[in-house]
Amino acid sequence: MTIIESLRLLIKDCPYLQEFNKGINNENKDNTSCLYELEEIPTEPILKKYVNGDSINQYEFMFITKEAYEKEVIKNLIESEFDKHLISWLRKIVNNKNLLELDSNRQIQNIEASLTAEALKKENLKEQYQIKFRLTYYDGGR
Repeated sequence: MTIIESLRLLIKDCPYLQEFNKGINNENKDNTSCLYELEEIPTEPILKKYVNGDSINQYEFMFITKEAYEKEVIKNLIESEFDKHLISWLRKIVNNKNLLELDSNRQIQNIEASLTAEALKKENLKEQYQIKFRLTYYDGGR
């Protein structure tokens, strides 16, 4: 399973997604429709390489709304502090060793928001909500 697939499985169970849905005025209580995407951000994966072939790697991804919304909707979502709740929830999972399902050679070390909630301007005076994340992990070789 790829890292992005593992992240998608993990985040779909986030208890704060109802808060997110409410922030964009979606009354879908059962969360059957996904209003966000996780997108991989191309980056140089290796941060540090060891002589034995092991490495410390990074993986960057973006949590972003699928559609653009009016500025007021994005403003409400930012003010709801959903980003802080999501970041805190992910950190607790990493700290409690309830890690993403990666292969046995990789161990998550840290997750952080490298860019907290902000509006990404789109056409027609609408915006998308986004949070940029950076995941670091130890890779014990293959």
